[in-house]
Amino acid sequence: MAQVAVRLARGDDRKFMENVIEKYMYEISPYTGEHMDIVGNYAYPHLMSYFRRDKTNRKLYIIEVDGRRAGFAMINKVSPFDGSAGDFRPADHLEPDWCLAEFTVFPQYRNRGIGRSAAELVMAENEGHWELQYDRRNRYANALWSSLCADHGGSVIEAGENTRVAMFDI
Repeated sequence: MAQVAVRLARGDDRKFMENVIEKYMYEISPYTGEHMDIVGNYAYPHLMSYFRRDKTNRKLYIIEVDGRRAGFAMINKVSPFDGSAGDFRPADHLEPDWCLAEFTVFPQYRNRGIGRSAAELVMAENEGHWELQYDRRNRYANALWSSLCADHGGSVIEAGENTRVAMFDI
């Protein structure tokens, strides 16, 4: 069985993240509709804010499997209902303690339970009311987040043609 761990990103993870966030943004572009810039990059304008010293509002975790980098998780306090899913905000909406902004497990590590383990580790370090938005067409995201949400007694809101928002407590 693979040893899954998560750790907060350090300054020496910055170049790594600058590189892999481009690949991640490319991979999810069919779901986000994002386009590359004039030089062929998929920019992530908020990346550097995750490397600030203050970790009260956003955190970047590196997912490791057997000591090797295998993905990342970015969390913050910005509800999906404050953006594109705003029109679908439930009347009894609770403000989240944490929101999953970005999450990926690299392809060679998928379908082995690593994503689920990593998500549970990140969330266990940041207990409270969670929200996350995902695209139902993304089979990996759909399977992971709908399962995790159900296991924690949460609910999923259909927030557009392909957009879902999961809400649950850890």
